[in-house]
Amino acid sequence: MLTRKDLIAHIANRADITKKFAEEVLDATLDSIRAELELDGGCVHLRRFGKFTSTLQPAYKGRNPRTGAAVDVPAKVRIRFRASKKGEE
Repeated sequence: MLTRKDLIAHIANRADITKKFAEEVLDATLDSIRAELELDGGCVHLRRFGKFTSTLQPAYKGRNPRTGAAVDVPAKVRIRFRASKKGEE
């Protein structure tokens, strides 16, 4: 399993930069992806890695499985990821 700390160390080593700077770069990258995906219909396509998409799931009436009582489930943005095929540009 690759942790955040491991990823920062790998980026720093690979790019020959400090871990502090690598952490700032990673944070900026993830913040940019998160901001785009918070929008309904947001899409982030990273070649040779994959594609993140977001869609709005509308609110609906659900049931509490324990009591059977009706509950309101709020609308939310759903995130999906599809990995690129090997060798795909």
